[in-house]
Amino acid sequence: MNIARLLILSATLLILPGIIACSGPTLKVLKPSDSSLAALDPAEWEEVERIRQSQGTDDAMPPQVRSFVAKAVPMTALEYVNSDYYSHTVVEENYRVGGNDVLRVDVYEEPDLSRETVPVTSDGTITLPLLGQIKVAGLTTPEIERNLEGLYVQRGVLVDPQVSVSVAEYLSQHVLVLGKVPSPGRYPLTSSVKLLDVLAEARKNAYQQRDAHDIFKATLIRNADAFQPGLRLAIDIDVRRLVSGQDLYANFPLQDNDIIYVPKPDKIFVLGQVNTPGEYVLEEPERRITIVEAIGMAGGYTYKAEPNRSTIVRLQDGKQEVLRVRVGDIAEKGYDGGDIFIRPNDIILVPASYTSRR
Repeated sequence: MNIARLLILSATLLILPGIIACSGPTLKVLKPSDSSLAALDPAEWEEVERIRQSQGTDDAMPPQVRSFVAKAVPMTALEYVNSDYYSHTVVEENYRVGGNDVLRVDVYEEPDLSRETVPVTSDGTITLPLLGQIKVAGLTTPEIERNLEGLYVQRGVLVDPQVSVSVAEYLSQHVLVLGKVPSPGRYPLTSSVKLLDVLAEARKNAYQQRDAHDIFKATLIRNADAFQPGLRLAIDIDVRRLVSGQDLYANFPLQDNDIIYVPKPDKIFVLGQVNTPGEYVLEEPERRITIVEAIGMAGGYTYKAEPNRSTIVRLQDGKQEVLRVRVGDIAEKGYDGGDIFIRPNDIILVPASYTSRR
């Protein structure tokens, strides 16, 4: 059996319950118990505990959002675009004006009567020259146009008025951004606002956040009442592909009560005798990386490192599992290190050699 096949077999055995030991030229798996963790020195164990505690307090999906997602119809962005749900998306003509919105009113060839910004009061009225207060809340823009044209005629202001009304700012409506963004919260809908517009707002001042990162994935939770009362959709969006221009169709115009949930990114931790120890975001979650690549992400070994005693601490079925990996042999002897894959939340520890500790 060649080395590559042996490593694949070793990796496969990791998922078997009750495993006691698996050994090979590059990998040794210790039993997932307290005794296996005794292989770590106190400083390493303390660092593992700190990381696991921080993961436990990390932002998770809020219970209300989790409830929405559980009851929603899951789909990808492409499936949504090609579905009947998309054709029932509410467009501006069906939008009903609410308090605090801002309208634009254009009266053809009557610049003195036109206004670029007409605020809607909290009780749903606007004020226009020669007409005074007019109730607009709950009306669509075509309905407001017809009402204004009728009022201009009734009051003898114009004989044949042509009025155009549009929504300049949708301040009566909001979207909610939750999850791992620097500025979660409610964001008002403005004219033609799209998914990336709101995500950009939610990432403002990201450089001030210790754990700020690019957004790779998001879930858009949307009401589909126009299709079926009470129906919700959970649309998974690959933000990385959208930003790169590959999935531009997924930059959806947003609607009132949309929820954008940004999950925490997949991370690994590379600690010990590497040049840049710390946590690293897996920017391409669908691409598995090896332990050699992970150590490369951390700048490689320091001169004090003992690569053949490298350790992966992994959560397996709720328990800590320790994997000893002879990474030095993998690199030096040309073994296929791609067979030892890193999983999200793995902690890689590279110890100092015994000689350097003296």
